[in-house]
Amino acid sequence: MARSIRRLDMDIIKKEMPSPTPEEMASPQFEAIWNIIKTWDINVPDYYSGYSGGNGSHVKLILDELKVIMRDHNLGKILE
Repeated sequence: MARSIRRLDMDIIKKEMPSPTPEEMASPQFEAIWNIIKTWDINVPDYYSGYSGGNGSHVKLILDELKVIMRDHNLGKILE
C-alpha cells in the first residue's frame, strides 16, 4: 500500500505546463530553440516529476525566461 501512495505522489502534476501561442510557434526564436531541445530528456520539477521528451511547452518556458532576461537587460541599459 505505501508503495502505491509513493507512486501516486510522484505522478501528481504540480502546475500545468504552459502552451505556446500560434504566434510564438511561428517565430524564428521558437524554431531555433525547438531544433536544439527536441531530442532532449527534460526535467522541470516545478511542473512535474521525472523526465519528458522536449516539447513546445518546454520551448515556451525557455522563451518566457529569455523575455525576462532581455527586458531586465534593456532596462539596465536605459538606467545606465
